[in-house]
Amino acid sequence: MDVKFRPPSVVIDPVPARRPRGFAKALRRDVWRAQQSLADNLSTLGADWRNMMRRLRKAHVDYVVLPVGGPLPERAGPRRGFIERRLPLPPDPFSMQHLNYRLSMVADAPNVHGVVFVFRGFSAGAATLQNFRAAVARLRAAGKDAIVYTPPRPRPVSSRRRGRSSTFSASTPRLPS
Repeated sequence: MDVKFRPPSVVIDPVPARRPRGFAKALRRDVWRAQQSLADNLSTLGADWRNMMRRLRKAHVDYVVLPVGGPLPERAGPRRGFIERRLPLPPDPFSMQHLNYRLSMVADAPNVHGVVFVFRGFSAGAATLQNFRAAVARLRAAGKDAIVYTPPRPRPVSSRRRGRSSTFSASTPRLPS
């Protein structure tokens, strides 16, 4: 019996196929996105855990502090893209849209007594002020308090160095002798 050797019908190439260009870059990007997603989910999980513990203790939040400053535009800008959110850019300005959303959340919360507005560098037009006043009126109509705090302005640095004060000092007046 004569056995002849037959080559296999499938040819196996000993050289592996080349990976497409940019594979390592895409792999690094996907791994980085997975790490960011995991980190974001863990931080959200921590906040959810703390909020759940507050709910179980029936903790009451007396007042919510909302810092208000800057131009206060009417609408929020478009959401930043993935890369822009990772860059050290200044935050988007606080808008009336954000303010109305937060005040509606406070108005619906049964464990909050009111809001403390902290004004720093607030610059807005008459229409924005009317909208702000209407938002505070809606908050008060829901039975919540609205408190405004304006911190004192710091003295200029140049007058501190010279030992003089360019601001009014409430000291005891001297009587002429």
